Order: sequence, then C-alpha cells, then structure tokens
Amino acid sequence: MRLFAIALILLQLFYLPALGQSTGNAGAAVFDAVSQRKCSKPDSELIKPGTTDAYNAQVKGFNDCLRIYVQNENNKITRMRADASSEIDGIKDSALSQIRDIERAINTAIIEVNIANGGAQESELPPLATALSAFPDPVCNKPDVALLAPAKGKKAASLQALDRYELQRRAYEPCMSSYITQAKSEILRVKAYAELACKRITDDVNPRITEINNAVIQAVAEAVQASGERDARVSAFHSPMTAQGLDPAAYQPGGRGSIAFQAPQPGTENVTVTGDRLPQSADMPTGVGDPDAISCRAPQALTDSRLMGPEICKHNRDWAKLYKEGWNISPDGSHLVAAEKWLTLHPQTCISHNTVSSNGAPEVNTFCNQGDRY
Repeated sequence: MRLFAIALILLQLFYLPALGQSTGNAGAAVFDAVSQRKCSKPDSELIKPGTTDAYNAQVKGFNDCLRIYVQNENNKITRMRADASSEIDGIKDSALSQIRDIERAINTAIIEVNIANGGAQESELPPLATALSAFPDPVCNKPDVALLAPAKGKKAASLQALDRYELQRRAYEPCMSSYITQAKSEILRVKAYAELACKRITDDVNPRITEINNAVIQAVAEAVQASGERDARVSAFHSPMTAQGLDPAAYQPGGRGSIAFQAPQPGTENVTVTGDRLPQSADMPTGVGDPDAISCRAPQALTDSRLMGPEICKHNRDWAKLYKEGWNISPDGSHLVAAEKWLTLHPQTCISHNTVSSNGAPEVNTFCNQGDRY
C-alpha cells in the first residue's frame, strides 16, 4: 500500500550521516512506541555540528516505529475488510437460498394451476421441497380430476361432473393466487432483511476504518512537520545537505494514498414490502389462528456467529403440531430441536447400578436418558 512506503521515504528525509557516524540502538523505544500507537518525533534541537548522534538514534527509532505502525494499521484494515466481506457473502448466500426455495414454491403453484386449467402436465412439476424448507407448500384443495373421466360405458363426463369440476377449479385458482402473492411478499421481506443486515455491517466497519485512516494521516502529518523542523535546523548551520519533501496531499482523505472501504452499499432500512403481509413473531409461532394461514418466525442468531439464520414460514397447523409436541426449529432451519416443553414431556430418567470395584469397595454407577427423540 502507498502508506506502507512512508517509512522508507522518512529514512531518506531525516537521517544525517554527514554530521555523525553512530546511529545508536532504538529497538526498545520502537516497540514501546508502537504499543502506545504513538511514535515520538526526533528532537531537531539535537542537530548541532559534530554532535548529531543522539538525533540520528531518534530518527532511526521514529522511522522504525512509523513503518511498523503503518503496516499494523494497514493489516487491521485488510482484516476488517475481509471479515466484513465474508459476513456479507454469508448473508447474500442465505438470502439467495431462501429466495430460490420460495421461487420453487411459486413456480410449482403456477404449474399446478395450469394443470387444473388443462395447460400443463404433472411431469412439468419441479422436485418436492424438503420438510424443513423455508416456505410451505399451498394447502388449496385441488379440483378432482376424476370428475373429468367418462363414466363407465360413456364417451364423456356428465354435465353434472363437469360443473362440479368447474366450481372446484374456480375456488382453487384464487386460493393459489393468494398463496403466490404471499410468497412474492416473503421474497421482498427476505431481500429487505439481507439489505438491512449488510448495511449494519458496512455502517459498523466504515467508521472504524475511517478512524484508523485518520490516525495514519495524523502520523504522516507529524512526519512532514518533523521534516520541516529538520530542514530548518540544518539550514541554520549553513549545512550543504538538502532534504526531499513529503507530499502530504498523497495521504489526505480521497488522495492517492487514502484508504476507503470498498464493500457494496446494499440499501437502506426504509424498505417497503408490498402485497399480503405474513404474520411474524420473534419466537416460534404457536399455530394460533386459521390452520391454513401461513405464519413466519423471524430470523434468529446462528450459533457462534454474528449472522442471522433464515426466516422460517409454515402453515399454522404445522406450527401447532410442533408446539404441541414440544419441538422447535434450529436457527439455521435445518433440523428440529427440543424446546422446554419437550423436556417437560420427556423427563430425564436415571438408573443406578451397585457394583464392587477391583479393590472390593462398593460403587454406584448412574446412567441417565432424556427420553426418545425423533
């Protein structure tokens, strides 16, 4: 990085070999200064004809300190960028997985409606979803295709059977349309959660990187000031030596050496979700309400991670069954976990066995079981 070259430039700016030979040993001072995140400028008052050893020692310590300091700060920024990028990628991957699952449900629903209307075949349906998918399948009653089959000895279905089928189809279509609308609304909500989560990460990282950048800029400014003091002091003694100047503009915010977080800015908190809003709760829904209605559990924090799991949506009848049996769904939505109610319904049972040890002393061994799980 550009800032990493500062120490090399300073070596050319401050060192005064023409006025003294010994540089001294400033190793201990370097590490003390770095630990305090502050490098002490060399004292230009020490520049005197024939007596520059003390100043040269300070210059070496300052150059070493500043080089280590800038390198450490750049490494911090690199780690912060990498960590933020990794978290954002995880959020995006999780959101895309949920969206694909919901899109599969939508495509399936559309094909089911087309099948009922005679415009598609069963073979066009995508594979069935897993039991713990992020979005449930519809519970709309399909028209009975058996009504379209001719009765025995007849060439066509009766008018009464066709009318019944048409009534069923007319009821099925709006039910599926409502389901598709809810699914599309859930996609918008998943996107909104992902955008908000990414924004929180960038809002957390950007100020910290700016703070580090400003501290480095201040350190460079002090180096430029020390360079000027050195030049003025040398000139006061009519020394033939000259010094190159730093380019402070190269290290100003937005300049050639500035540091800026390049992570994407994925949106704002003011995300509007249109369509049918699905009921949502922070904890697992209990299934209260219309059994056919869809309710969702808000994303929960994943174990050992700052990331959030997916939003889980199910029909109330499924939530009610899980709640009744004492089960919950893991934060990542991949498996069932025992809730407090499950532990109540399946109390721990312990069995003790009396044995005798090898030296003849009595022992009691106890084995406990939490009951049967799925």
